Amino acid sequence: MGAQPTRDHRTATWCAGTCAGVVAAQLVSSSLWSHQNGSHVIWFPGAVLLAVLLANPRRTWFPLLACGYAGLVGALVALGLPVADIALLALPTVLLVPCAAWCIRRMPRRAHALQDFRVLVIFVLLGVVALPLVSIAVTAVLSLATSLRGELLTWWVNLAMANALGHALFLPA
Repeated sequence: MGAQPTRDHRTATWCAGTCAGVVAAQLVSSSLWSHQNGSHVIWFPGAVLLAVLLANPRRTWFPLLACGYAGLVGALVALGLPVADIALLALPTVLLVPCAAWCIRRMPRRAHALQDFRVLVIFVLLGVVALPLVSIAVTAVLSLATSLRGELLTWWVNLAMANALGHALFLPA
């Protein structure tokens, strides 16, 4: 039998998977862009980061978030967006998702998460309502200093709904 992977090896594997997962999530989200309305339909990268943090110990969160941030910025820059603007606008996701993950993980569980209605309600309130609204509000304020304000960041309600829909698809198992 092979040796057990070290904690550093496991973290490195999760980091690579997080970066790749966020890149894939952004590419899928970008492909689902509504050309008719010029708005987002769904946005998955924040939900991927939330799922990754909920599945890993807190001691690994910083490297996981750094890899997720690199993946998000890299994917959007590869799509032709300005690196400085994207680096700024990706910050709310990377800074607010850990707050929501920390709150969700602090909830005592009486049963499996999908069977504990109280945990599901807290997840919906934090992950599907509060996190997208606060994240989009901060992004909207930061976008005033970027060239993307009228181009990609249209009506904030569309952005919040796209963000919330992405989070709603990732239930805390």
